[in-house]
Amino acid sequence: MDTADAGPASRHREGLEKWAADTFGGRAHIEDVVDISGNSGHTYRFVVSTPEGDEDLVIRLPPSGVRLTGAYDVIRQVPLLRALENAGVPCARVRFHSADTDHFGVPYLIVTRLPGTPLEMGSERVTTMDSASLLACHQVAADALARIHQVDWTSSLADWAQPSTVPDEIAFWRRVLDSGRDKDWSARGGEVAVALLDEVPAAPSIGLCHGDFQTNNILFANAGTDPVIAGVIDWEVASIGPVLADLGWFLMMNDPHSWDPSERRGGVDLDAVVARYRETIDVDDADLDYFRAFAGFRMGAIAARNIMLHRTGRRIDEAWERAVPSVDRLFDRAAQMLRRDTVPARTGD
Repeated sequence: MDTADAGPASRHREGLEKWAADTFGGRAHIEDVVDISGNSGHTYRFVVSTPEGDEDLVIRLPPSGVRLTGAYDVIRQVPLLRALENAGVPCARVRFHSADTDHFGVPYLIVTRLPGTPLEMGSERVTTMDSASLLACHQVAADALARIHQVDWTSSLADWAQPSTVPDEIAFWRRVLDSGRDKDWSARGGEVAVALLDEVPAAPSIGLCHGDFQTNNILFANAGTDPVIAGVIDWEVASIGPVLADLGWFLMMNDPHSWDPSERRGGVDLDAVVARYRETIDVDDADLDYFRAFAGFRMGAIAARNIMLHRTGRRIDEAWERAVPSVDRLFDRAAQMLRRDTVPARTGD
């Protein structure tokens, strides 16, 4: 066992052992538990060993005591993952799921463990990769994103979610921004929100959106010059909405003008990434600039809130403290993408 026998890990290990016995019989047991939790609950890799053989799996559990909506509603991912699998999108396959709380105290989702490793943006692995290999990885990622956007959600996910509108999205992320309790950031981001509302595209293409499409959430089986995507992961915030929001997010995450140099973003030919996506799906340049701006506004809002949570001790994560210098840059770059002057300068620390 690779996790410490303390706290949630120990409790969830006990739940896994009970689940294995109830599912496969008394001779089944759990091995090689590894905590890979992110920000949306508890996630563990593990092996279930049975007389018929071993199986590598991943379990996702929401935190205890939260409303089981949005990113915390793990059962919501079941029809989505099945629709993705049927459409040929590389993703984990659903193996077990239940809203029953007997084993873990919360609902659970268990999926197949995928091979490959992500490209963590800003990591040493990425910043030292040769430019051709880095571009190749981002181009096959663009292929996967186009495939996601081609999923026929009107039939396979007709009752899964209501399509969101751009004004509704702007209003939501404006509330998130204001919840960060930083008056200067709220003012700066608010200017961008007003500009976004002034220029909402008339008829954006609507489809299935991943919501956090970046190489951190893509498993590459080969990250050389001939990369293969083993799977796209972390579908917690997937939705039905304007698909260019996904592409804009992907570009924003790799845009050095949106980030402080300490984040070490960039090094990718973004025009080549867009060209690869365009081989499958046509893109209006003005709409793409708009959704790149929207992505910067949204990321700035997310950062502002999480910086507040970190600084107040409600959710400690030093990564958000490192993101502080990037918030202003995100808003400035968003304004630039909208062909606006930079938003008013920040006056406080």
